[in-house]
Amino acid sequence: GKPGGPHSSPAMFCGRGGPSKVGSSASTNGHSHKANVPLLLHFDVNKTIIQSDSIQMKSIEEGVREGISELFWGNCRRDASGQVIGWEWSRSKPSCSPPTDDVRHVGETLITYQAYCKEVIKGKAEAKEAIRSFKLVEGREVRAEMDKLLQLTMRRMQIPPDVKYTQEAEAAG
Repeated sequence: GKPGGPHSSPAMFCGRGGPSKVGSSASTNGHSHKANVPLLLHFDVNKTIIQSDSIQMKSIEEGVREGISELFWGNCRRDASGQVIGWEWSRSKPSCSPPTDDVRHVGETLITYQAYCKEVIKGKAEAKEAIRSFKLVEGREVRAEMDKLLQLTMRRMQIPPDVKYTQEAEAAG
């Protein structure tokens, strides 16, 4: 989970004397020893291996679209009062990190398309819809690049027909 989220605290167990942290030392007859308890690990695999999320009812394509929205960097355009009125793509290659070697953007604070959507749309469901649909993308060039990456990713995620029903594919799930 995320820091501060429901799974961010250390694993706990209850025993004599109340809750103790896993791996803490307990004293018996003046001797210190490690508590012998199983370690419970929680893994959040969204956007890691599996691009879908059955809990949030998110399809593979929606997961890929969210991932793509985190790879495109741009600037917020503001009006005279400082109000955000749009997002302009930096024309940099898709990346997890903002471009640092492009002199066109020295001194500018770049944000991802996803961060832009979350900044200008306050409702969580509405922001997710804008992120997944790319509906706030204004330029045809960036929209075409995002769509191209979406199609390429979806195509590469498909199991080739000659592998689909093989014993190895069935064993892999």
